[in-house]
Amino acid sequence: MAKKHVSDKAGLLSGMLTCLCPKGYRVLRKKCRQRETFLCVISIGGNMLDEERRKEIVQEEKWRRKIRNAEKNRQACGCLIFFIIVIGAIIYFASNGSSSSTTNQSNSATSNSDVKVTLAKKTVTAMATTCVENHKSIFKPKIQGLLDGTDNNPQSATKKGAYTIDECKQIIMGLDKKGYSDDEIKNVTEGKYWIGMDAKLLIFSIGFPNDYSSTTTTVFGSSSQFVYGNPLNNATYIYMDNGKVTSYQN
Repeated sequence: MAKKHVSDKAGLLSGMLTCLCPKGYRVLRKKCRQRETFLCVISIGGNMLDEERRKEIVQEEKWRRKIRNAEKNRQACGCLIFFIIVIGAIIYFASNGSSSSTTNQSNSATSNSDVKVTLAKKTVTAMATTCVENHKSIFKPKIQGLLDGTDNNPQSATKKGAYTIDECKQIIMGLDKKGYSDDEIKNVTEGKYWIGMDAKLLIFSIGFPNDYSSTTTTVFGSSSQFVYGNPLNNATYIYMDNGKVTSYQN
């Protein structure tokens, strides 16, 4: 405080001398260069202190500006990094959500298809078992030939036999591929016959006939007769027109 008070007084004194007598002030300063007096020391020292203080203030202000700018840069960088992290997190969770949803849907679709396939296999196996039980002694056709329509001649069967489980599965899946309904296939496995069924289903269901009358062709189409069993002992007669069962007689 003492130095500041002295420098203020010295500055005031030097200012008064400069205003009242500029020439005298210059002479005084010249003398001060030659000898040191108390007044010179106070006057010139006060000015020197003021100059140094101004330099210090300027330097401090520069440092403050640097610190403020650095702080602003750090804040801007922090905001930018935070913004990038938030955007990245949103994209990550959004992509994971969509991929997990897609995965769940595909897994659900796969599991559903697997269930359908499993049910189909169980159905085929059950129907094939029924088929074996109901076809232990028939005139067996050539399965693939009958499916393809290349072997539907009733006279091609020469001896009776039983369907194996694999043959029954082949018949069931073959008829399914040909577009026959589940009820029709089920009736075939049970050895049934009905009005409206075609010759292919009839042969798969009860085999080739014991006797077969020649097809009669007229303007109304073709007709034929299948005889199952001994005609002298309760034979079954099945009549067909244009390849479809129209009637039967036991």
